[in-house]
Amino acid sequence: MGRISSELSQYDYEKWVKGIQRSGYASSKKWASQVLGIIRKYQLNDLDKTPTEQAQTAQATQSATENPYLK
Repeated sequence: MGRISSELSQYDYEKWVKGIQRSGYASSKKWASQVLGIIRKYQLNDLDKTPTEQAQTAQATQSATENPYLK
C-alpha cells in the first residue's frame, strides 16, 4: 500500500478505491464499483474538496445567499 499511497492525492477518492481493489484488499470483485456508487449516491465526494475548492464553494454560496434588498 505504501507504493500506491505515494502516487495518489488525498483528495482523489476514485484512484484510492481502485487502488485498494487492485491491491487485493477488497473481498469482492464488485467492491470498487459498489463503494464508488455509495460515494456518489450520498455525494460524499463533496467532503473531499481541496482547501482551495472549499474556499471557492464558500464564496459562491455566500454570494448566492446574499439578499440584494439589504444593500
